[in-house]
Amino acid sequence: MSVLSDLQNRLYEIIEPTVIRLGCELVAVEMRGVDGRRTIRVSVDSEEGLTMGLCADVNRALSALLDVEDPVDGAYDLEVSSPGIERPVQLWRDFVMFAQEGYRARIQLDKDFPGRRRYTGKLLEAVDEQILINVDGTEFNVPFDRVERANLILDIEEHLALSKRAAEPTLGD
Repeated sequence: MSVLSDLQNRLYEIIEPTVIRLGCELVAVEMRGVDGRRTIRVSVDSEEGLTMGLCADVNRALSALLDVEDPVDGAYDLEVSSPGIERPVQLWRDFVMFAQEGYRARIQLDKDFPGRRRYTGKLLEAVDEQILINVDGTEFNVPFDRVERANLILDIEEHLALSKRAAEPTLGD
């Protein structure tokens, strides 16, 4: 399960097997629009470390695959990169894992959510489609299906540790 759009879910289905075959973990698929031009941003990670060459290999493979599958109407740019120090979190399985490990995160809920929409704190638990986050000593239950964006807030040691151990990728949510 995820809070992704139908198009993002479709892109995950199409590209994740290829990303895994190339020895990487698919971290996030984001759709961006700037100046009328759309961009598909694919974040990947690898146990061996992510190099420019590996990003280029993934980009070439995904570009060819997306040309055949053609899931996006019209023109778009494809970017493949590291998830970076503010690693996106999109899938339920990732919320569960990062909560179990006590990572800090920034979560933004959709614009129609009543009340508080932004939370920054320590992930405590992810159960029954609710994310429990501690913000400055106060705990909040955040509904997973209302998450618009979420990112981990990592220090450099946490970032390096996540990159080195990039969990063995699995298909699905």
